[in-house]
Amino acid sequence: MQTNGDLNLIGPFGVGFYSVYLVADYVEVISKHNDDKQYAWESKADGAFAISEDTWNEPLGCGTEIRLHLRDEAGE
Repeated sequence: MQTNGDLNLIGPFGVGFYSVYLVADYVEVISKHNDDKQYAWESKADGAFAISEDTWNEPLGCGTEIRLHLRDEAGE
C-alpha cells in the first residue's frame, strides 16, 4: 500500500478533482484495467491518500467507479 503520496504527481487534473471536497468528506476511486488487478484510491481531504490493491469490493471487470461520501450539510 502507498500512503501519503506526492501531491505534485496529481497535476492540473487534481485542481478540479479536489473541488469534490466542497461536498464530500471522503472519496474512493476504484479502478481496473482489463489486464491488471483492481485498485482503490482513497482520501479524506487531509492532504494524504492511500492506494492499495482492492480485494474487498465487487470486481468491476474494467473501468472506474468514483464514490463520494457526502458531508451531512451537502445531502440535498
